[in-house]
Amino acid sequence: MAKAHQLNASLTNNQDLLVTVMQAAPRWKPIDGSMKYVSVGSKGVWGVDHNNATFYRWGTFENEASSGTDWVNVEGQMKNVASGHAVWGLGTDSTIYTRLGQYHFFTPSTFGSLESDLNVLCQPLARDYEIFAE
Repeated sequence: MAKAHQLNASLTNNQDLLVTVMQAAPRWKPIDGSMKYVSVGSKGVWGVDHNNATFYRWGTFENEASSGTDWVNVEGQMKNVASGHAVWGLGTDSTIYTRLGQYHFFTPSTFGSLESDLNVLCQPLARDYEIFAE
């Protein structure tokens, strides 16, 4: 990928030319791994791969601006996950889950089941959250 540069030029009161060359930040930074679904929130970056394996991005807890360091596999098969003030998941069996345990120390505890039937959920679980079923 070619690096883009930004050139700024201005004149001083003495009519001297000042030129500043800055490397422009790339719009996207590639991250290792391959996911079909990624969610970013205060509880970190979470993803689901093409085999429905669930992952947490190490180093992103309460730091949404961080790109993290490694993907950590989490027990549980999910269609997708949502990270916000809590972490929610939609299991491959359409069961809705929320994450139990400490996020920043990250224990490999399983997701805890909330509802056994997706059809029971007819209203939003919480403000600013959406759950998508495939």
